[in-house]
Amino acid sequence: MYWVVEFVPCGFLIYDGTLTQVLEKNAKANSPWHNLDGDFIYGGATNYYVMPSIQPREGYLYQHTVIEETLQVDEVQNQVLVADSVALNANIVAGIEQRTIQSKGYTQNAKINRRDVVLDTDTDRFNINGNCGYVAGAIIAWHASQVTGDSRYAPKGFNRQFVEEIQNGWANDSYSDVIALALFNYFARMSSFVPRMESGLIPLLSTLFDIVNRGKPVILFARMDRPDYSERINHAITIHQIDRQAHDIWFVQTYDNYWINAHYGWDTLYNNHWAAGDTFLQGSRLHIEY
Repeated sequence: MYWVVEFVPCGFLIYDGTLTQVLEKNAKANSPWHNLDGDFIYGGATNYYVMPSIQPREGYLYQHTVIEETLQVDEVQNQVLVADSVALNANIVAGIEQRTIQSKGYTQNAKINRRDVVLDTDTDRFNINGNCGYVAGAIIAWHASQVTGDSRYAPKGFNRQFVEEIQNGWANDSYSDVIALALFNYFARMSSFVPRMESGLIPLLSTLFDIVNRGKPVILFARMDRPDYSERINHAITIHQIDRQAHDIWFVQTYDNYWINAHYGWDTLYNNHWAAGDTFLQGSRLHIEY
């Protein structure tokens, strides 16, 4: 059973009540179901639904569990709820922030260079009609310009026109290969300069970690079926931090409990949104090497 907890005046967390494991948390935004009525379904990161008129089918990535209750709390109750959520989240705290003596577990953090550039990038109302990949492409190009000091990455600064000029007629709902071509054409057209870009299909979480650890933001194209299988839902996010738990077992190192911190391209309320790595169904990735 999944639960959503809403904080006042803002903020929310989503957790798996069976595993007592927090799946998403955001201190700045209201929950996806804020002020909505009906039975709610959580389908993984970026996939928030109200129960449709037809029943969901079997075989979805996550069990189609209706969130039974939305807890609204006032400022006094908030203090109690924070303490309760800490206890509820004990396994995440152990996995992300504390060492585990039994397995010699410890936290590894990967962060991009100049992470503030991505956090401060405002894309409010830039995302329209499925052009999220181009918005994310503009974010990584803008980051490259600020880190390197090379204005050829973003000759006109970061604004909505920048996104539109990158898209330049390319189709919405596009994946990494199309976004890479759009960026290639934009750079060649605007500055006669084309940086090296790398992309790949169905990336491992460890691959995403390594890219971010080298200081580069990476676009993750996440995809998933809607609960009623009526269509696929796609979204591109820009990852700027990844945490994971490492375990040294004899001469082998293993990793688990990945947490992804990303700019969702919607507005500044979702520029610092955390989600557990296994809540994504990865489609492809893209980043710029500089």
